[in-house]
Formats: sequence, C-alpha cells, structure tokens
Amino acid sequence: MQKAMETFHEMVDAGVKPNILTYTTLVKGWASASFPEKAVLCFEQMKADGIMPDLVTFLVLLTACSHAGLVKEGQIMFTDMHFLYNLFPGSEHYTCMVDMLGRAGRLEEGSCMVDEMAYRPMAETWLVLLGSCRINGNLKLAEHVSECIWKLDPKNTSAFLLLENVYSTFAEAEMRDMG
Repeated sequence: MQKAMETFHEMVDAGVKPNILTYTTLVKGWASASFPEKAVLCFEQMKADGIMPDLVTFLVLLTACSHAGLVKEGQIMFTDMHFLYNLFPGSEHYTCMVDMLGRAGRLEEGSCMVDEMAYRPMAETWLVLLGSCRINGNLKLAEHVSECIWKLDPKNTSAFLLLENVYSTFAEAEMRDMG
C-alpha cells in the first residue's frame, strides 16, 4: 500500500485528477491489506474531493466494515447508499450486511435483513447467515436457514456441510458438559 499511495500522490502531483476508479482501487487496497479504517478514511477523502461513490465502491466498503467489525459504520454506509447517493443496494450489498451482522453475533438482525431484502434472497446470502449460526452456536436458526437454502437449491451441499458442523459443535459441547 505504501507504493500504491506513492503512485497516487505522484499522479496528483503531475496534475492528474483522481477519479472513481482510482479511489475505489485505493479503498479496496486498504481493505485487502487489513486496514479498514484507512479504507474508510480514503472514502471520506474521495467524497471531499467531490467524487461520488458507486455501487462497487460501496461493496468494497461494506466488505471492509464486515471484516473489521465496523457494524455501525457499515449500517450508515448502507443507508447512505440510497438516501444520499440514490444508489439501490444489490443482493451482494445485502449479503455483505448479513455477513457483517452475523460476524458481530447479531444473527436475528441478519435474519430480518434477509427477510426484508428488496430482492429474493440467493442461497449465497442464506449461506452467509448459516455460517454465522455455526460460529455463534445458534442451532435453531441454523435449522431454519438450512430449510430456506434447500427451498432455493435442494442440492446445495454447502448447507448440508455447514449444518453438520453446527450439529457437531453442539454434540461436542454436550459431551464436555457431561463430563
């Protein structure tokens, strides 16, 4: 990222004005390098420079917030997409939000978000929630989510494997508790 920032500053010093692609690439770079706070700062600088974000920019930001546990920031960005920038979140944006909420242990909110999506949820969106059920040990919701996945894709082996992992986790916990 140091070299990327040097290149960015050299470009600006040479009189080349940054654009949406330049900034989104920097945001993605910071997020990929595990510096989500810097990704958000870069986004703020992009807006200060008068460059309007697009759906890709928001997808990158939501992913960064999800991986960093920046739930409040991610929720604000998700809302701002529509109300400030007149951009309508796609199913991939909703999936990022469900992932963000699930990673934070807010499974019920994630489930409500899937139920309230503007689109018919994809199996991938439900799978993200199922993975969060496994991590957070929510067997009841995991069973419900699995059923939703199988209604969309009856042959989805990922759902079978994740649900099996949830059952295994519960069985191991019960054995530990017994003795």
